[in-house]
Amino acid sequence: MPGAGDKLKDFFTYMIPRALEKVAIQNSLVDQLSSGKIEAHKLSRSDVDWQSGNTWARHFEYKAVLYDAYNVGRCGGEIQDAIGFIWDFFEAARKHAEELIAYIEFQSSEHEREKEEIYVKAQNERDNRSKEALVERQASMEKWKSIDIVHSKVESGFLYVLSNDLMPGVFKIGFTAGNPDNRAAQISRQYGLPSPFGVVKYWRTKDPYIVEQRVHDSLCASKKSGEFFEIDIESLIKTIDGLIILEG
Repeated sequence: MPGAGDKLKDFFTYMIPRALEKVAIQNSLVDQLSSGKIEAHKLSRSDVDWQSGNTWARHFEYKAVLYDAYNVGRCGGEIQDAIGFIWDFFEAARKHAEELIAYIEFQSSEHEREKEEIYVKAQNERDNRSKEALVERQASMEKWKSIDIVHSKVESGFLYVLSNDLMPGVFKIGFTAGNPDNRAAQISRQYGLPSPFGVVKYWRTKDPYIVEQRVHDSLCASKKSGEFFEIDIESLIKTIDGLIILEG
């Protein structure tokens, strides 16, 4: 078994530098935390814990050996004072490390709590937006349902095809109970385009709204948006001719 001299030598040449290295790391972490260079919740106990690798257990083992088995009291007063000072320093650093660990764990817990609050808030906001969107959609459906009811009551009218020089190859298909040319002029004012809409062709038909919906469904593959369809005019006219309900 190593003698007291060997223990003291190991204590001063290995244990003290090792412990001082850990103190320096600990102080560096404190400085970085204070300056905001790192956030406490991103650290863990292993970043601070002095007892990893049983370092502190070995320190206290040597302390017991030095103070009890080999009776440090036999050493000179200056050595006793030096060892006592070093041990007090180590003990203070260890307690500081425990406080730092407690702070890190508290901040990590707070960070997780804040993350949970943010998640719950975001989830609630998404739910509220979904509810608002659902209400808007239901209102829109009710609106169009009312429009559909009114339109479906039109027993006789015209199905028309409009074109605009600004949209070659694209046609607007709609219906009206009145004059198709007047409807084209109304739509031109509504859209406010530099070039007006013109009537390509129109058909007198029974139940024009129903016919319009059937035409739209038949041409869904050519639909651009709304009542606008990109299709060659011959195919368009042929489709409509087959769906017109002649008045008898």
